[in-house]
Amino acid sequence: MRKKYLSVVLILVILVTSLFGCSSPSVTSPTASPEPQNDAHLLGVSDMALTVCAMSDVHMGDNNTEESFTRAMRFMKNANVSPDAYIFAGDLTNTTAISLSSAQVEKFKNIYEQFASPSQMVYCLGPSHDVPHSESTEAAQKVFTDTFGQEYYSSNLETEEARAQGVRWTKIKGYNFFALDWNGQSGTGAPANKILTWLRKTLQAETDADPDKPIFVTVHVPDISMVRAVLLRFPQVICFTGHVHNSVAREDSINQDYKFTNIHCGGQNYYRVNGYERFSEDPFLDLGDIYAFGQAVYLQVDQNNNVAITRVDTYNGKIIGEKWEIGPGKRDIYTKDRIDTVAKCMFQENAILDIKQIENKLIVSFDACKTGGAGPALYYQIQIYAPNVRGKYVVKDHKEIASQQVFYPNDEGIPSLHYSYTFSDLDCLDNYAVVVTAIDCWNTSGNALIYTNGTYESDIPAGGIVNFVKEK
Repeated sequence: MRKKYLSVVLILVILVTSLFGCSSPSVTSPTASPEPQNDAHLLGVSDMALTVCAMSDVHMGDNNTEESFTRAMRFMKNANVSPDAYIFAGDLTNTTAISLSSAQVEKFKNIYEQFASPSQMVYCLGPSHDVPHSESTEAAQKVFTDTFGQEYYSSNLETEEARAQGVRWTKIKGYNFFALDWNGQSGTGAPANKILTWLRKTLQAETDADPDKPIFVTVHVPDISMVRAVLLRFPQVICFTGHVHNSVAREDSINQDYKFTNIHCGGQNYYRVNGYERFSEDPFLDLGDIYAFGQAVYLQVDQNNNVAITRVDTYNGKIIGEKWEIGPGKRDIYTKDRIDTVAKCMFQENAILDIKQIENKLIVSFDACKTGGAGPALYYQIQIYAPNVRGKYVVKDHKEIASQQVFYPNDEGIPSLHYSYTFSDLDCLDNYAVVVTAIDCWNTSGNALIYTNGTYESDIPAGGIVNFVKEK
C-alpha cells in the first residue's frame, strides 16, 4: 500500500508541475519559465562563409545564469547552421577574480562545452567582475587560462607580450578575431600604448591583405576612447561590447558613428534600462524578474563580405525585429541620423487611459504602447499639468514607470499590459491634465495619451481614448 501511495503522490506532483510550470509570465512580474519552443530553425543559411554568435555578461554564479546561458547555447546549437565562432564580450563570471577561484569559470566551461568546441570561442574579460580593480589582471587571467586549458588557445596568433597583457588573436575560417581585456586604463595588466600600437599595426596588415573583409573585435566596456581611436581607422571592423545590460531590441545597440561598426551584444544575466535606479524604489515601477532575460546576436557573412545580423531573445527563443545589414557600401547607415527616420513607439487608437479621482488622489492607469522602429518603450512618463498663478500650465507632478515590453520580443505573447500609478496629495484637481508618453532609446515618443479636465491644450499628437471616473 505504501508503494501505491507514493506512486499516486508522484503522479500528482508531475501533473501539478506540468500544469503550472508552463504558465505565461505574470503581467507585473515576468518570471523564469520552462524553455519554450523557439525560432532557432529560422537562423542559418548553409552557403554562408562564416557564422558567428556574440553575447555578453553571462555573470556565471549570479541569479538564474546557468539556466539563461544554457538556453542561449542550446538556441544557437539548434540553428540550421550552428555558429563557427562564439564571441563573449566580457563578464563571463560574476565574482571569480575576487576570490581567485575557478568554480564559476568551471561552470561556464561545462555549459559551453555541451554545445560548442574550445576552438570556436573568443572572449575578453570584464574589468568589474572578471577582473575587478581590487585584483591583479594577471592573476585573474591565469584563473581563466588554467581552467579553460591549452585547447582554448592552441590556435592563438598573438605575441607573448600581447597575451600577457590580455590580448587574444585568432583566425577562424580565415577571419580575424581579436579580444582585449581592457579596463579603460593604461599600465600594468592592460593594453597600454604599446599594445594599442601592436593592434593598429596588425589590423593594418590584415586590412592591406583584404580591405573589405570584416574583422571582429571584442572589448567589454563600450566607448573607450583609446581603443576607439584605433578602430575608427578600420571601417570593416565589427566591434562587440557588453557591460550595460541593455536590450538588443533597441536600435541604438548598433552604431556606425565612429566609422567602424559597434554592436552591443545584450546580456545573459539581467536586464536594466539606462538609469534603472530611477525605477527601483517604488513597487509600482518594478520591472519584475529582471533575471528572466537573455539576448545575443547572430551574424552571417557571405562570400562578398556582406554581413546580416539577427537579434535573438535566447531566453524566450525568439527572433527580434528586422535584420541589420552591413558590409561594403553599408558602413554608414546606422548612425544617429536615423532618429528622425524610424517610427516611434505609438499608442494604438483603442488604447485606454483610465483616470480615477478620489479626493486629492489621482489614479492613472493606461495600456502599453506598441513597439516602434527604435525598439520597445524603455519607460513611460506620466505628467500632471495644472495652471500656475499666471494661468500657464506647468508640470505639477510626474512619474516614470519602467516598461516590461523588453521581455516580450516584438510584442509577441505580450499580455494586456496595463500600467498604473497613484498620485497623492494633489491640490490641482479642479483644473488639470494628464499626459502619458512612451519613451524609446533615443528619448523620443510618437504620440501621447491625454486627458484634460480644464482648458489644457497640447501640441503632442494624442492617441487612445479616455475612461474617466471621478469618485468621492
